[in-house]
Amino acid sequence: MRCTTCGQDLPEQATTCPHCGRASEVSTQQPMPSPWAQPGNPGTVPSVPATSGYGGPQEYRATHVPSPPMGPDFVIPPPPRKRRGLVGALIGAVSILLLGGGVAVAGGYLGWYDGGGKHPYDVMPAATAAYLQLDLNPSLAQKVSTWQFFSDVPDVKDALAQGQPDPKRLLWRWFTSNWESAAGSDYDRDVKPWLGDRVGFGVMRNGDRTAWMTAIQVTDEAKGVDQLRTWISASQQAYDVTARDGYALITMTPDTSSVLVELERGSLGEGGTFASDLASLGDPGVLAGWSDLGTAPRAFSPGGGDQDLQGRVAFALRFTADAMSLDGKVIGSNVANGTGSVGAGELGNLPATTGAAIGVSGGAATLKLTWPHLGSEAGSWAAQAGLEQADVEALLGRQLSVGIPAAVLSGSSDDPAFGLRVVSDDVLRAQRTLRAVSSTFFQADVVVDAVDGEVLTAATTRGYFEELRSAGSAKLSGSEVFTKAVPDHARATSAFFLDLRLAVRDGAGVPEEYRPFFTALRGLGGEYLDEGSGNASWSVRVVRA
Repeated sequence: MRCTTCGQDLPEQATTCPHCGRASEVSTQQPMPSPWAQPGNPGTVPSVPATSGYGGPQEYRATHVPSPPMGPDFVIPPPPRKRRGLVGALIGAVSILLLGGGVAVAGGYLGWYDGGGKHPYDVMPAATAAYLQLDLNPSLAQKVSTWQFFSDVPDVKDALAQGQPDPKRLLWRWFTSNWESAAGSDYDRDVKPWLGDRVGFGVMRNGDRTAWMTAIQVTDEAKGVDQLRTWISASQQAYDVTARDGYALITMTPDTSSVLVELERGSLGEGGTFASDLASLGDPGVLAGWSDLGTAPRAFSPGGGDQDLQGRVAFALRFTADAMSLDGKVIGSNVANGTGSVGAGELGNLPATTGAAIGVSGGAATLKLTWPHLGSEAGSWAAQAGLEQADVEALLGRQLSVGIPAAVLSGSSDDPAFGLRVVSDDVLRAQRTLRAVSSTFFQADVVVDAVDGEVLTAATTRGYFEELRSAGSAKLSGSEVFTKAVPDHARATSAFFLDLRLAVRDGAGVPEEYRPFFTALRGLGGEYLDEGSGNASWSVRVVRA
């Protein structure tokens, strides 16, 4: 017996539904089957048609639930069933407007796939030292944002105009233009029937060799492996193709046996630091990667890298409608900054007329840690200007910012102007050091400098100097482009910013069809945040209109 309001099972003789609280007008009829159920197998979710551009229902649902507060026991409650029809209709309508997805979008709210299944890292050995993956069927939020960000790139614009775009078709055009052996193939006939959404690249050490691995997801193993072998045979290169768990694993022939033996011992995705490091990123976006800092250099070269280097790095390329962001983490490193410094040299306090800037926080403290490792060249450079380690520490200070006026980047000024602000514990020593450096290496004195409390301000032009020193002048922190490009500059250990409106202001030198995209670019920013205990996070971001 079921409640006609919410559809839940009811105890016999119930007069009120314990789930929704409504008085029972109960029915013994079974609910209508889901339109996503396969005939003869009720409740299962079939593969989504390739034209939909989505993966499945759980993925869609996951992108439409607010991020839960941290905690292992937190559970997301289901939406009230009595509002399901309205919410589903609204989501479907908005999604159709955004994507042109039609019926597939409406069905998405009913419970799609979870973006799960096998990943490229599941068919690569645990001995893999560095890994990169491309996912052409990411979360719905990433999918929408990626198309929006590139919406005025000619190929993407044409694909959007024709309906639901197929990213694999777009990439195929590029691929065939760079691989002669596949140039004569037809995408719809030779590729689309078997090509999946994910591809991964890995590297490991095989004796005295660097073993490269490529894992391509295939929806039809026989067709995919056969076609790849045909192309490889035509290229007359020594590669093997091995079918494994829905993937075609491509390896160089001398490495195939070692790779498969290592894979039998365990895959990269089976627990360990890789799984937790990748999970720490959150949404892996359309591109993600990972590397073991201790083993990766030796995977590329037998004696490569610092033998004492420890830690890992993980990163993901993600999109919003107006930003492309490469976000990463450093985990368990023995060379992370460790000073706990923040503020990125007060980058936001530079004048709003600044077109490019870089800021460093905790430079003096970092130099104390790294000076013994810099070698004789650093000592020689300092000695050339008659400087000691303490002089350089004073100039780096607690916070250092260097800026270049926008007029210089735009070409409206021929003066090679730049300026800096230093917050130092020994500001007078910092001033003497700056003057020694400028006279020794630039054969000229800085045009003007001044000390105000703990702050040293200097510039090569009087105008920029006055802007740097003035508390009343407009600041970079008041610029929307700057705050979008470097949103965590106030907490960052180091950061940089470039106003792209100046670099691509009229699209000169860019093919005409690509000018709308390039002239829409606004800013480029990057930041590094020391989180202590050998951990850090970083981000490089491109902002567009």
